[in-house]
Amino acid sequence: MGTKTSISLKIFLSLAVSVLCLYFATRNVQWAELKRILSEAKIMPILLSMSVSLASFWMRAIRWQKILKPFQIIAPATLLRWQVGGLLINNLLPLRMGELARAYWAGHKSSISKSTMLATIFLERLLDIVSIATLAFLFLFLLGMNPTIQKRITPIQITLTVASLSVLFLIFKRYLTPKPKEKVVAILKKILSERLYTFVKKFLEGLSIFKDGSGLVRILFLSLLVWCTDILVIQVMSRSLGLNLSWLQSGLVVVGLVLGVMVPAAPGAAGTYEAGGVAALSLLGVDSTLAFSFILLLHSAQYIFVLLMGIPMLLYEGINLRELFRNLKSENE
Repeated sequence: MGTKTSISLKIFLSLAVSVLCLYFATRNVQWAELKRILSEAKIMPILLSMSVSLASFWMRAIRWQKILKPFQIIAPATLLRWQVGGLLINNLLPLRMGELARAYWAGHKSSISKSTMLATIFLERLLDIVSIATLAFLFLFLLGMNPTIQKRITPIQITLTVASLSVLFLIFKRYLTPKPKEKVVAILKKILSERLYTFVKKFLEGLSIFKDGSGLVRILFLSLLVWCTDILVIQVMSRSLGLNLSWLQSGLVVVGLVLGVMVPAAPGAAGTYEAGGVAALSLLGVDSTLAFSFILLLHSAQYIFVLLMGIPMLLYEGINLRELFRNLKSENE
């Protein structure tokens, strides 16, 4: 009963956050003008941006393959299907359940444990945070001539953020090398239950890429390349509404979107995605109605794109969603 109540409360709070963020994103929107703007959207930039998104998905699959390499070599095409399937579930269910589901079925369809798979997904998110923080620092530095941005975000704030992430990275690097890792595992064995200890041990094994400095640098470079491609998606999509954002401006929008998506929210990051994107465009001086129109168009296009890709991929993999979540529930009880 307690678990069900906790999950229900989390879902309620995530929906409340989404509604609140959606309110702030739309409070200055002129709805008649929004309808006119969307009716004049050009289709070709939308289709082209989705093609670039596919390239980004493929690079993410290659990055995941490199992270998994110490455990098992899996074809990028297979990892692409698992990733898109996870995104589809994230778009349908709250609390980013797609990440847990991706680790679960990837663990079932490979020789890698589910706990280790979950650790590699966690590492992906950590690399994404480091990459986007690095790019944010660069973009805000290069766009710092904009007086509006100077008032809202200071170089000191960005510097502290990057420094904090660097310290986090060094901590992982320090304590996940062989000898310190053995000490950590020994301590955990004494204080955790057998089941939880086994999970944590396999989770830490999934972070073994930290032992390979050169391999980690290559993966980090690939992460930067992934985000540069995502920025290109925004730049191309902006042509559909005549925004014509530069690559640097598109980068700032991506930073806003990422910050929005990081907040626990409704399925598909509804509301938080819009709030983050509109806030970034507002920093660039874009009108509220045009800003929301663009973010709404971008979010809708990506949602439909993942839906059209994800359903066939899940069918190909033979994934039964009802059975999948029944198994996830039984393991968490």
